[in-house]
Amino acid sequence: MKNAAVTLRKLAIDGIALLASIALTLGGIWGLTLVDASLFTMVVFSTLMFPMLFSTGVYFGRDVQDATHTLIA
Repeated sequence: MKNAAVTLRKLAIDGIALLASIALTLGGIWGLTLVDASLFTMVVFSTLMFPMLFSTGVYFGRDVQDATHTLIA
């Protein structure tokens, strides 16, 4: 039971990190559109935000996989 609680805690923390990175990316793009930034600026911003989105998505995916194995077993 203790192992399941740790797994669910990790799942919640990585889920919140993923939601925060998505919110920062979308908020940044929305802010850039409000100040009428160029398309080049938006592409550069999105390119720089991609590693954060990718890494948090990978960690969240791993936690989902670990949670399914832990909770089913």
